[in-house]
Order: sequence, then structure tokens, then C-alpha cells
Amino acid sequence: MTTTALLTRETGLVQVLVFFAGLAALGGGLIHFKVITDHSDFAVVAGGFALMGALQWAFAGRILTRPSRRVLGLGGLLHAGIGLLWIASRSIGLPFVDAARQPAGVGVADLAANLLSVVVVGTAFLGLVIYRRDFHVSVPKSLANQMKLAALGFVIFATVPALIAPHTHSHSTIDVEMTHDHVLFGS
Repeated sequence: MTTTALLTRETGLVQVLVFFAGLAALGGGLIHFKVITDHSDFAVVAGGFALMGALQWAFAGRILTRPSRRVLGLGGLLHAGIGLLWIASRSIGLPFVDAARQPAGVGVADLAANLLSVVVVGTAFLGLVIYRRDFHVSVPKSLANQMKLAALGFVIFATVPALIAPHTHSHSTIDVEMTHDHVLFGS
């Protein structure tokens, strides 16, 4: 006896949230990869953007292909950390990074990448609340498809301006006065 899965007219809301989180992480990672070249004079900052982008893309790849409650939670924590780091870099500076000791200005890419991080945190939180067997929330498949299309539009709307906007904030540098003695042989 074979069983056939019944086609359903409903989609789990958590699937829509996972899709939105994955797309937002892809967009945020793309922005972080783009700004690496704007920070090429500051290896630690550029490396931080590379690491953030790579982690965001790893999360997106995993959540979009093999979603789980654990991955969703880890993605939410990752993006909360990215957001908190950004808030610190804009309000008090990052004392452990030479090029970011002073608070930096806010640019289009900053706002867009962090808006997308807020989306990941929010969708992760909602997804974790409803990502339970005893609390399944479904929406009509047509509505779920419209929600996914709206999520895609939102991520494109947030990402594209950040990719084409110029780098608009400066970074402080620490002027270190180098002193040394010249010793001449035989003098």
C-alpha cells in the first residue's frame, strides 16, 4: 500500500518567515561584501565585513535549503550581534579597532544592511515562536506566495540603493608618531 502526500492549499507561515530571513541575510551579506573595497585601507574593518558577509551567506544558504529551529535561532543571534556592533560603532566607536575608535557617520549602506539584520532578528523571533508542532500557523498558499514576493521586493528595495550609493562616512585614523635613533657606525 502506498501513500501519497495530499496537496494542500495552505503553507506554514514559518516557511514564509524563513524565506524572508534567508533573503534578508543574502541582501545584508551582499552589502557587507560590497563595502569591503570602501574599507581596503583598514584591514581589520574590511576583514570584519568579509566575515559578516560570509556568515550571513552561510546562514542564508542553510536556512533556505535545510531550515530548522536551531539554525533560525542562530541566525537571529548572529544578526542581533551585527546590529549591536553597528550601534556601538556609530554611538561610542569600537575601541579595539584602530580605524573605528571614534563613532562613524551613518550611510545608506549602513542603514540598509542593518535594516535587513533587524528583519532577520524579527523573522527569527516570530519563526521561533510559531516553529513548534503544537502551534502551527498556516496561510493560504496564494497569500504565502504574495508574502514571499513582497519579501523579495523589500529586500531588493533595501539592497540595491546600498549597492549603488557612494561611501559617505569617514574613518578616523590614529596618527602614531614613529621615533627612532639613527646610529652611525664608527661615530
